[in-house]
Amino acid sequence: MKKISMAVAVLCMTGVVLGQGALTPPGAPAPTRKTLDQVEPRIDLRTVEGRAGYCHVILEPGSYFMSQNLSVTNSSGILIQVSGVTLDLNGFELSHDSRDNGMGICLLSGASHCVVRNGSIDGFDFGVYMDRDSSFYPEAVQFKDLLVSGCEIFGICAPTGVQVLDCRAIGNAGSGIVCGDGAFVRGCLAQNNFGSGIYAGMGASVMDCSAYNNSGEYGIYCGAGSLIRGCSAIANRGLSTRSIGIYADEGSSVFQCVSSYNSYYSSPSSGEQGCGFFVETGSSVKDCTAIGNRGDGIRMDSECNVSMCTAKENGASSGEGAGIHCLGSGNRIYENMFSHNDRGLEVEVSGNFISKNSAFSNSTNWVVAASNACFVVRRISCPAISGDAGGTAPGPNNSELNYTY
Repeated sequence: MKKISMAVAVLCMTGVVLGQGALTPPGAPAPTRKTLDQVEPRIDLRTVEGRAGYCHVILEPGSYFMSQNLSVTNSSGILIQVSGVTLDLNGFELSHDSRDNGMGICLLSGASHCVVRNGSIDGFDFGVYMDRDSSFYPEAVQFKDLLVSGCEIFGICAPTGVQVLDCRAIGNAGSGIVCGDGAFVRGCLAQNNFGSGIYAGMGASVMDCSAYNNSGEYGIYCGAGSLIRGCSAIANRGLSTRSIGIYADEGSSVFQCVSSYNSYYSSPSSGEQGCGFFVETGSSVKDCTAIGNRGDGIRMDSECNVSMCTAKENGASSGEGAGIHCLGSGNRIYENMFSHNDRGLEVEVSGNFISKNSAFSNSTNWVVAASNACFVVRRISCPAISGDAGGTAPGPNNSELNYTY
């Protein structure tokens, strides 16, 4: 150990220095990261020329972006004629100076695999419009995170198979969002439109959407074979012959939705004027809530399944409605609760199965036609309970009873 320490000391005293090579760099450092254009080559929309009444016409696939607000003085704003285009509005606004002309963004029928996203569109006839012909439907088109307002006809108008995600249609003179068959609409808001809020065709999926204070026939409409889940339709007021918060055509499913405080421009004369839910033949409604509608809370045709729903205070404000109103036969009405309605449950015809429902404090609790499977009893009050056991069974030992309490 002593010899090693001596050797180290000798080296230090002799000032041995080992060569390190040249310290001057051979040249400037080379870039080590990619530019944004290398990561995602993008084209500023200002460099794209216009024609045929459009400010800008996109003729080549690619990624385009807006770099400033655009006030349109032509008839229309942006035309996409080809597939494979991504248009990022980049948070800017596309608007028309006269507020009632042309189309903000138009995709021709051949423009499949396109995305339009992230910005505002205001003051056209159509905010976003997808064209189609009888032989070709655009595919894989997505509209995302758009605010469309002040349009004269429709905010967003798209045909078959479009995705509309996280969009807002507010204050349009016509309907807010209108889609064709097979549309997928999620996370959207339709508010203060003078037409319907959200209108989708057959086989559509509408999820987690809200329709508020629209004046058309429907807050949310879906064609046959559609799915509506997690949506709300609140305070819509129709100006046509009927007004419905959420409407589902035949063979559709409606889950975990709320449709409340929908009304009609004048005093309703039927339960479909200011109605919460209206479902056609063969549809299902489950775990939904209808409160304070001027018409019926839930209105069904034939062979529907309505279960685990709450209907309260429907037929409100001098309205005309039942909590649940059954128009046809072959329906299964199961485990629902209706309270403080004009009529709790109204069944107009025979041939329905009615089980495990509860009625409380309706003006008339039950209005059920003859020849239905339905047994109603008044609940039995129990004495006070203190401790671990007590009480009285609410009625006879029959698992299919309906109760009035």
